[in-house]
Formats: sequence, C-alpha cells, structure tokens
Amino acid sequence: MSDEKEQGQLIISAQCFADANSVIEIAAFLAKTLELRIKAYLLKDQNAFDAADLPFTRAISLSGGSSGIGGQALQKAYNRDAQFYEKTLSRAAQSKALNWSFHHTDDIPETLLTLSSKGKSIILYGFPKLNKSRGNVVLIEEGTHSSPQLNELSKSLAHKLQVQTVFLKIENIPYSTDVLEQLHKTNSALVIMPYNLAKKLGINNILNTARCPVIVSPHLAHV
Repeated sequence: MSDEKEQGQLIISAQCFADANSVIEIAAFLAKTLELRIKAYLLKDQNAFDAADLPFTRAISLSGGSSGIGGQALQKAYNRDAQFYEKTLSRAAQSKALNWSFHHTDDIPETLLTLSSKGKSIILYGFPKLNKSRGNVVLIEEGTHSSPQLNELSKSLAHKLQVQTVFLKIENIPYSTDVLEQLHKTNSALVIMPYNLAKKLGINNILNTARCPVIVSPHLAHV
C-alpha cells in the first residue's frame, strides 16, 4: 500500500465484493486521469449483523427454501469479500502506480456522501449492473448551467466504457420522485452527478433506481 500524499482522493464505497468489482477498473482509470489517491471502503451493515442471530431471521434460496443465517456465517462472508476486494484493488492500483488504501467501516452510504462536500473528494458507489444491455453514461445536473468538468468526465468515461452519453438536465426539484422516475426510464451503465443533487435525492434512492455505479463529485479541476 502506498503512503498517502496531499492530493485529491477518490473514495470507493462498496457493501460487498460484487459492488467493489463493478467499479475498480473505473476507479483506477479516474485516479490515473485525475491524479487522485484511492481510498476504498468496505461497509459493514451492523444492523444486518445484529439481526443475523435472531430466530426469525431467514435466508431464502432461489428454490424457495429457507435457512438461518447466523452472525458467524455473515462475518465469514464479509471477511472473504474484504480479502477479494483488497487484492483486486491492489492489482489494479499497482498496474497504474496509484496511491491507494483499504478500510473497513460501519458507516452507511449517506455518511460517506458527506465526504464529497469537502475538498476534492469524489465518491464512487459500486453497484453491479444486472441488466445485460450495455447502457449509457448518464450525467444529471440541476439548474441552467452545465459543469464543463462533469461534461468532460462523462465523455471520457463513455469513451472508456464504449457507450453513449445521456444528459439529464433538472431545472428544479419540486418532487424527488419525478427525477427518480426519469432516471428509472434511462438505461444507465454509470450515473454521474454533483454532490448537492445527490444529497437532495438521497444516494440509496439513486442507487436503487439506477441499479448501476454512481459517481458523486463536488468539483473537478480537470479531466
């Protein structure tokens, strides 16, 4: 792991290895392009761990059967995900000579979102895209003025992913459900938005609607 330097950071938020694996390649590309240090987090859902040993907590299989979960089994799965996450990130970062670090946290996605309101921190939320279609890079902005930095970022990532760019311009947000409905109708491979918009809509609402990775940024100096 490299020593931390005084530079902007790219924060990866993942709740499992599948989340992380969906964005590690994107994270390495962004960190190299924007000269950012990667700070990767594996989130631990403490509520799920607390509930795992309760007698009424059951896991439902695809066949319809059910079984107990158990805190010990959940911890083993978490540790396994952490190992895969750190190793995969290490390989990607070393291949591009990137500064990086890996962390465990009990924070929730909304808590990490606040880091995007400070300095140069960009948040990349992992979310495995289940839809087999390739989708688009979707840039969502609020107001009448566009951010040149976010525009360039969206185009750069669309080129990297070999997909199209779709722009959603939100003039105002009287009802967050209207904005989320627009996003739901868009075939998204990756969503990019500024911090203030993500804060208003709620990051969990955005992730569950777009069902793909999401980038949140307060400002980008260059692309």
